Amino acid sequence: MFNIKFIQNKIILLNYQIKFLILLFLDQFILNTSFIYYFLLFNQSISVEFLIFNNIIFFLINLFSKHNFSVLRFLAMNNYIDIIIFLIKYLIFSILFDLIFYQFLHIKLFIISLPFLSLVLLFSRFFIYLIVKENFQKNNFTVLLYGSGKVANHFISNNTTFQICGIIDDDKSKYNRLLKGVKIYSPSKIHFLKEKFNFTKVFIAINNLSTKRKNEIFDFLSQLNVSINIIDSVENNISNKIINSNLRNINFDDLVNREINWNKIKIKNIIYSKIILITGAGGTIGSNLALYLLTFNPKKLILIDHSEYGLYQISQKIENLNTGQKNFDISYITASVCDNRILTRIFKSNPIDCVFHAAAYKHVPLQEFNPLECIQNNVLPTYDLARLALKHNVKNFKLISTDKAVRPTNIMGASKRLAEMIVQFFSEKKSKTIFSIVRFGNVIGSSGSAFPLFLEQINQKRSITITHKN
Repeated sequence: MFNIKFIQNKIILLNYQIKFLILLFLDQFILNTSFIYYFLLFNQSISVEFLIFNNIIFFLINLFSKHNFSVLRFLAMNNYIDIIIFLIKYLIFSILFDLIFYQFLHIKLFIISLPFLSLVLLFSRFFIYLIVKENFQKNNFTVLLYGSGKVANHFISNNTTFQICGIIDDDKSKYNRLLKGVKIYSPSKIHFLKEKFNFTKVFIAINNLSTKRKNEIFDFLSQLNVSINIIDSVENNISNKIINSNLRNINFDDLVNREINWNKIKIKNIIYSKIILITGAGGTIGSNLALYLLTFNPKKLILIDHSEYGLYQISQKIENLNTGQKNFDISYITASVCDNRILTRIFKSNPIDCVFHAAAYKHVPLQEFNPLECIQNNVLPTYDLARLALKHNVKNFKLISTDKAVRPTNIMGASKRLAEMIVQFFSEKKSKTIFSIVRFGNVIGSSGSAFPLFLEQINQKRSITITHKN
């Protein structure tokens, strides 16, 4: 059975390029229909040569005309004017062609067929507009894009879900231009666009924005009653093309400035062509540390975590890295750092150059109920690892500690302070190993962070739990 809704949805799901080609061929069909109309009306033949050249003229002018680049679901009077301008251009070139090669032999054809061509062409656009607009109004949100670069280009080309009413961009040279049929506006026009299209969402489509610039954009958009999302892109480093894009909500990383000027030369001297051991590699700090150290091309990474799923996640992230270089040599070891036999075996079988000890219990309230397990996990493995590092002449040993180790008032903080004292004890021994400690504050987004709890409380409109009396 003929299903108009099925066809309607199929057309809308086509990408931009295919839709554009369909419009071009539809226009060619309408042109030739107008010639058939003339033939049936006057029973006067038309030379094949003339038809071929006339179709070529029509196609070339149509290919570069503005009306085919318009977003049909936002069709306005300007778009109909563009169609009329296109038809005038076609008429001028066709008459000139007829004058030069046929001495006005087909002037009657143009006079008779042009009104038919114009009406059918205008009606076809209006008919498509009604079909597309009806479907989008029922099923989609109207959105505005911020940014008109590669991410926006890729998103528009593959969009089958949202009504994109326009793009705003800071680049003045792009104003009033079209990107895949979508008009680019100045940010100063945002209130005009909100009033005209009543969009409910803004998608930020810019790669590699600094935290400062993100916050400026968020502040600018906060004046509108809309939700803000970011289009995360995956870029192929070899071809320099966007190969995938996903929408996500704003997270803590977008708001907090984590841009640090690292001394990359010193880091490279420690990591390059070295064998690195990371404990707690499935956690937030350990996994991000592993990803960062890979940029310095270590000889081998040994990643230990008691969480199988944590190691699986970091293994997937590493596999998805596209550096265009050789495969990384990485060992994933599902084990507890409390198991001294496994640690001993690892150090015996690998000439380790550097240890990053990030494994620890971090949740303060939970450890108050589990003091012995906290000491067993946070303190004893630190001693075992430091002893093995000293015994096997590891060049660097780094303990990842916490600011709660400063004058600790809870079990977790006290356990980490004990771990620090152990490392300090080994650092006073004469050895080739450099022992060091780094204290982290509340790492936003980590497994031990309080921020997810605060966010959940805000979303549920509950009071935020603050334990400090002030």
